[in-house]
Amino acid sequence: MTMTGPGVLQNSDDLMSPPWVQGPRKEILDTYGFDVLKNGMPMEFYSTTLNLVTTISELYIPPAPGRQQEKFGNCPFQCIGVMADPEVKRIANAHIKEGSVQELAMAEVEEARSLGRQVLYVSMGTVATSDYFWNSPFGAFGADNGLEHCTGKQLTQHVFRSCFEALGGDDGVLVIVSLGPQEDVLDGLPAAPENFLLRKAVPQLEVLLRCSAFVTHCGANSMHEALSLGVPMAVVPIFGDQPLNGDSVAASGAGLCFRNPLDTLSVASLRSALQQIMDPSETNSFRASAKMMSEKLTATGGVKAAAEAVLAQLRPRKATAGGA
Repeated sequence: MTMTGPGVLQNSDDLMSPPWVQGPRKEILDTYGFDVLKNGMPMEFYSTTLNLVTTISELYIPPAPGRQQEKFGNCPFQCIGVMADPEVKRIANAHIKEGSVQELAMAEVEEARSLGRQVLYVSMGTVATSDYFWNSPFGAFGADNGLEHCTGKQLTQHVFRSCFEALGGDDGVLVIVSLGPQEDVLDGLPAAPENFLLRKAVPQLEVLLRCSAFVTHCGANSMHEALSLGVPMAVVPIFGDQPLNGDSVAASGAGLCFRNPLDTLSVASLRSALQQIMDPSETNSFRASAKMMSEKLTATGGVKAAAEAVLAQLRPRKATAGGA
């Protein structure tokens, strides 16, 4: 499971009632004698033997009380850390056509750092900036976060505008913004300040390696990548697992979270949050907490832990088969 646990998907029971769910369910039950929704609804097909979760116990969200606990509360979930192998080439920005964007010059980023400037990275992920949500309200997906009437464009521009006004003109900070694929992303916004670098897409891991903080929607991948590198976050969650991920980041001390961002995220609140998170002093508790989370992610094992967990399940079966 690439989210932080089954509890992040607390779907309504109404999802099980439509005919396009019940029809196939009945057909499979009649044909094969198996009820595919016995232990959960769509996206809740968990194993009674072993479920690997790509996170650590401090970020894990267990089955929620009530229906989830009743349906699959006894299913075993094992946290194995981040499934990232540094020896394997990473494919990033697959939604951006190759050669269609201006690449980010890492030399410029390194020069800023050599001059003592801090680097802030801003990205709202690929869902809010997708064609599906760009001009459409988040609806029920964003209802728990005050975003049911907000479009991807409105939220993204709210974040970018707040960043422009909170950090514009601060020569001590270089701000790198991943804009996403939409051509009208900057329409109606003020001109980007001179200390901002805007790109449709950036190599996220390479940037995170060099930055002091991260303004993020806190999808599981972005959260784990930042924490694995010890980067504290200012979280602006949208929906799905993101609000709970943001809560976990805040609880760990590795960042601050703007729940209901249309109400809580302002120029003043963002500036205050970033001043705390990017405090260059040795007493910065956010950086210390992010580093601690990085160490825990590394210690959990990742790819090796996942392989060992699977092999541990297979060995008894092999021995039984051999004995037969």
